[in-house]
Amino acid sequence: MSDSTTTPRLPFGEQTAFEQYNSENPHVLIALERFTREAFGMGHAHIGIDFVHSRARWYTSIETKGDDDFKLSNKWRPFYARLIMQRNPDMRGVFRLRRAAADREITVPGVTPEPWPHVTDE
Repeated sequence: MSDSTTTPRLPFGEQTAFEQYNSENPHVLIALERFTREAFGMGHAHIGIDFVHSRARWYTSIETKGDDDFKLSNKWRPFYARLIMQRNPDMRGVFRLRRAAADREITVPGVTPEPWPHVTDE
């Protein structure tokens, strides 16, 4: 479930779409954290959230039975990358981040998203 320790709220106090999705689907965060920790534990200093996300899709589609409604939307990947690092200080920096809308909702101490190479700040 979403609370101030798992997913920071916007100052307005309104639940964001990501907070709602995350609170309704806690199994997604559990799976993504598990697979991130496995990759990190195997010595991968940096991995892509898409790598972990694809692993979670494989696991839920191939390795598990039932729960056909388990769907992972690509639009939440930037949010989960930040949330995983925020909740797991030992894994801060495991995902390389690009600036995204998720930055307005989830900040990770000590991690600064990079600008997209083809986009200027002007």
